[in-house]
Amino acid sequence: MSKQETKQGAADRAIRNGFKPKLGAHVRLWDGPGLWAAWSKGSASGTWFVQPVDNEAKAACSDPALLTDIAENVWSYAAEVRTSRIGSPSTVEKRNSHHG
Repeated sequence: MSKQETKQGAADRAIRNGFKPKLGAHVRLWDGPGLWAAWSKGSASGTWFVQPVDNEAKAACSDPALLTDIAENVWSYAAEVRTSRIGSPSTVEKRNSHHG
């Protein structure tokens, strides 16, 4: 792994840590498709239930294989994800546009 890759990995971890979703807030999933709404705290500590907001997120719920590495559980109407997989839309979009 190059120094640049190591540096980028550290930067990604730094911006992923500490984000706390608020009920009803729109969020994005790190390395996941679409826009989601934070619905409620999940069934396990450190998880949240999120509902799809846009077509990209709805498609991911329809095809759980798209969320295999991201979600703990997937249903046709929601997904349960670890808090570390959730980010503010602007932060996730900014990161993706620079490293897309």
